[in-house]
This record gives sequence, C-alpha cells and structure tokens, in this order.
Amino acid sequence: MTRSNGVYIVRKPSIVNGVLILFLATALLLSGCSSVAAGSGTQVATGKNADNVKIRIADTSTNPTFRVAIAKGFFEKRGIDAESITFGSPAEGVNALFIKQVDIAYGADFPVLNALAIRAERI
Repeated sequence: MTRSNGVYIVRKPSIVNGVLILFLATALLLSGCSSVAAGSGTQVATGKNADNVKIRIADTSTNPTFRVAIAKGFFEKRGIDAESITFGSPAEGVNALFIKQVDIAYGADFPVLNALAIRAERI
C-alpha cells in the first residue's frame, strides 16, 4: 500500500501468522528433542550392537594412532568395526580412497594435493 506522497506502508503481521509461526517453531523444537534416539540399534543378548558400522582406514606405518585406537577398543565401544589398512605414504591412502578401497584417509603432502586437484578438475 502506498500513500499519495510515495511512502510505502508496511502492514503489520496478523496475530494468526504469529501463532502459526510459534506453533511450527515449537513443533520443530520438540521433534528434535525427543528422548528416544532414532536408529540406536538393537542390543543382542551379548550386549553388543547388532548393526555395527564397518569402516576401512588408510594408515601409514609411521602413524600408529588408528592401530592403537583399534587395539584399545575405542571404535568397538562405539559400534564401529574398524579395519586398518597400511600404505607406504598418505598419498597412496588418498588414492585408495578415490578408488573406494578405503573409507577414511588422511594426508598432507604435495602428491595428495596434486591428486585432489586432478580429482576436482574431473568433477
């Protein structure tokens, strides 16, 4: 709505719109805060999760982090069946990630950056 002097009049939102927005916001908040976790998995008689996630991790012989975590049961406690696959360099691990031999890889050297650049050009 415009006045004769060219000033635009902004209409105030109605009470119905405010109540509708408040109801939708409350419904979204309550649906995100439910006490039952969806997809929490079923417990078998042994107490282990029936639907473990299987991951393959590209690792190098100079970085024992993942191997120690697997040996100490860090992944198992969280329902993850982790397998460490050792490569000679992080670049080989990232290449294995590209061809889907592994699920997780890390690296911070120039061959990795080159491989990522080539991969980005193909996409």
